[in-house]
Amino acid sequence: MKKAISLVLALAFLLALIPGVSSNLLVSGNVEPATEKVTFNGRQYQLFDAGMSWTEAKAYCESLGGYLATITNEDEQKFITNLLRNGGKAYFWLGGYRVNGNNFAWVTGEPMTYTNWDPEEPNNYTGDENYIVINWIGGWNDLYNEGFASDMGFICEWGIVPATEKITFNGRQYQVFDAGMSWTEAKAYCESLGGYLATITDSAEQRFIESLLMNGGKDTYWLGGYRVNGNNFAWITGEPMAYTNWDPEEPNNYTGDENYIVINWIGGWNDLYDGGFGGYGSEMGFICEWGKYDKEEEDEEDDEEDEDEEFDEVTIPRDTFKLDAITSLTIETSLANFTFDRTAIRTIADAGEGDITIGVGVSRRPCNWNESPI
Repeated sequence: MKKAISLVLALAFLLALIPGVSSNLLVSGNVEPATEKVTFNGRQYQLFDAGMSWTEAKAYCESLGGYLATITNEDEQKFITNLLRNGGKAYFWLGGYRVNGNNFAWVTGEPMTYTNWDPEEPNNYTGDENYIVINWIGGWNDLYNEGFASDMGFICEWGIVPATEKITFNGRQYQVFDAGMSWTEAKAYCESLGGYLATITDSAEQRFIESLLMNGGKDTYWLGGYRVNGNNFAWITGEPMAYTNWDPEEPNNYTGDENYIVINWIGGWNDLYDGGFGGYGSEMGFICEWGKYDKEEEDEEDDEEDEDEEFDEVTIPRDTFKLDAITSLTIETSLANFTFDRTAIRTIADAGEGDITIGVGVSRRPCNWNESPI
């Protein structure tokens, strides 16, 4: 292993002597990722198999708007270990570095309260093992900056910072994010937070969303709408799409795969392909919403209300109906009010003895004391 490392370092030294060739050669340009971005607990992660030093990998993640991944708890450790199964390297850089002695820190400033060192690690074996690597089965080790050269991979992480606080409107919460994502990624991210991509179901909500977007930094934002067929769209929540605010001549499915709804910063809707503007959604923002419309839950609530209101009744002394001065009588129940004329009053009064119960059942029809329809 040491012989292979020395050969790689010698090659790097020779390249550095060639005019116009940078020692940071691997950092320039795009590196093919080993995985797509994967969302976990509100953050995104992506695996790269490209051989880089720790400082090069750190710079590359930062050039993408992220940082070398950190692991702050057991759940995140399990997630990262599972993610590494999709890579082709034995070792991957994490965003940890030595402060002093065996004290390490994360590049993000997060406290290092969780670790998963391999047995007898960290040991600073070469005297300059100042950076944390994770092996393909999840164990941590300290290693020097160059690492095992071509045998190294790295993990980039993105911690999404919202463009606004959560804002409540009509009993629901909304939050704007300027992080560039595809529709699929944005949908997964909102769901990872316990919400969903925002829906707009009436003009009042439209106006609210428009005002909210004034606090964002993007021109276009994903909504939670998708094409079903033709120009028929649906909301991911199952809410009826009874309200729309399409821009003129939209939706037009211009590219043939414009299957998702976006809203621009002044409120117009458009249909767009999953990647969105800028490639991989880099020019896109999105809006998360909390307070999901649940048709089944609403139906259950209606059923419960029906059960609660299934029957109501009012008991009236029979003598009330025998008063000669009464020409009409209105009975009030929680379900309906009923007015009896003089003829009905006399009929009820002469029908028998004892108090009279006026009941209302699910038929919403009044019943007399023996519950026979009047």
